[in-house]
Amino acid sequence: GPVTDYASAKRADTARYARYFHAMREGGVFLAPSQFETAFVSLAHGEDDLAAAARACRAAMEKVGRGAAKGEPSGYTMMSRAERGDREGDP
Repeated sequence: GPVTDYASAKRADTARYARYFHAMREGGVFLAPSQFETAFVSLAHGEDDLAAAARACRAAMEKVGRGAAKGEPSGYTMMSRAERGDREGDP
């Protein structure tokens, strides 16, 4: 569901966002590494940029959806980087 407060943020699926983040990066769209950060579109982004971002988003959503269909974890989890064993800077 939507994140509306601290309790709902704790239930956020950070692993799923990480898969989406990496899929978007593969598609040439660079997002904030945390799902709790804000993204902005500026006047520097033209119609072609927005169309490319939309295509990358569709592909990323399909990829993330396929992962869940294959039985990859998609439940609500939130762990620290240390708990996941991530390196500094990894989302």
